[in-house]
Amino acid sequence: MKTTLSVSAFHGIHDSCVTFANDQHILLHLEAERISRRKHDSLNAADMENLILTGLRYLDLEPDCIDEFLVAKLGDPLEGKSRAIGGYELAVTQTGHHLNHIGTILSELSLPALIVCADGGSEDGTTRLYSMDSVGHLSILEDLDQTPLNGRFYGTLTQLLIDPDFLKAHAHYPGKTMGLAAYGNDDIYLREWLARSWQYLNTYYGDGNDLYPLRSALGLSTDYESPWLYPQTCDVARNAQQLWIEWFLHKLSGYAHSFRTIALTGGCALNVVLNTAISESGMFDKVVVGPASSDSGQSLGALLWRNPKLTLKLPFLGRGGPDLDECPTHLVDDLLSGKVVAWFEGRSEIGPRALGHRSILCLPFPVSQKDRINHLKGREPYRPIAPMIRECDLKRFFYTNTPSPYMTFAPLANRETQLRAPAIVHYDGTSRLQTIRPETHKALHSALDSLNEAIGIPILCNTSFNFAGEPIVDTADDALRNFSNSNLDIMYIDGERFSR
Repeated sequence: MKTTLSVSAFHGIHDSCVTFANDQHILLHLEAERISRRKHDSLNAADMENLILTGLRYLDLEPDCIDEFLVAKLGDPLEGKSRAIGGYELAVTQTGHHLNHIGTILSELSLPALIVCADGGSEDGTTRLYSMDSVGHLSILEDLDQTPLNGRFYGTLTQLLIDPDFLKAHAHYPGKTMGLAAYGNDDIYLREWLARSWQYLNTYYGDGNDLYPLRSALGLSTDYESPWLYPQTCDVARNAQQLWIEWFLHKLSGYAHSFRTIALTGGCALNVVLNTAISESGMFDKVVVGPASSDSGQSLGALLWRNPKLTLKLPFLGRGGPDLDECPTHLVDDLLSGKVVAWFEGRSEIGPRALGHRSILCLPFPVSQKDRINHLKGREPYRPIAPMIRECDLKRFFYTNTPSPYMTFAPLANRETQLRAPAIVHYDGTSRLQTIRPETHKALHSALDSLNEAIGIPILCNTSFNFAGEPIVDTADDALRNFSNSNLDIMYIDGERFSR
């Protein structure tokens, strides 16, 4: 059977990744950071070969089994030339950045659809609007590169507020800006200034020192260590983000009469506030956001763009064994006794968010649970903690009808949720939630069933099984090492319980 290898970001670009497929299935997706243990890792050619060989060993394949070799054009140091993998010379077919992003959401797309591909930049620019007709033909509707509707704007905002380092701000920390915005206040004068001066934010600043005039004009503190303590920093985050979202909504409103489905991909699709605003606007019947919209999904998207009929079980495409068929005996008791539980099950999830296979779990009350988890993980105190709920409980706890299986929406929590599960409600009353079904998460759905029977609150805090500056754990060895070096109470690895 034919084996296809797809790789992205050989050198100099963040989030290197590889994916393997045969004629029918996606076999494995590996993000470099999960193996190297360096967050958002960018690999040189030698390290990329080692990552490929790691995947081949896992699949029990040899390099001579590879029939087709796809390489993302962005970050390819050999510019499409053939190269040797494990001693075998392989011809290369280059793939395009935006088409790779679009490939990641094809398996869940209802056609026809409007597609927003928005990120910080590539050989395809930053943001384009596409239409895909009922037979899958893709057309460019608009190139928005010279507008603020992109990750460049949001990355520069993050450089101003969170970290002056270009790569960290643009690739690592936009989520911190998104969380910080909840602590700001609306300021009409600040918003008017930002609206007039958006070009200054829609610019790359490779040297953080170049940002000084803009920081001074906005009255921002030079202290990057504790941005949540400075009202002006929070206000800039809020007003800039709200403007960015309003601009997006205005642009998309011009297409609402032509499409009932919209899909978002690229790094900007990680902004759950934007996604939620589009969903709650009512302009579209369906909003699609996949689990691997960032560059960590590039190699996967390349395969799916070339062959949309490949089957895959999103989001569990990493390494590991089978899913659990039932809830471990002591899990619910551990949770009810107030334990913080590290949870490792089956194959690892792809993308930047914990989706129930490499998670840290606990009850969502009292409100101090949020501070407890952030302290355990070494995270800033303003960072929100996500909830996991059963999809059937969506309307019971949140003001939305939109499921969120990949933690890509942040609806408002209702009064019951705010009172009974306060640890998962962010400062602005929202929650970046994950909804699960029994067919996707048998063990954890059963645990939520039991919590509902015991205390009437089928909600869990769900954050990624990692600590500050680290990628999410990938293997059982990663999990054991992290658990032994932490203050977590209990850990489960494929149903086996570990305690201190």
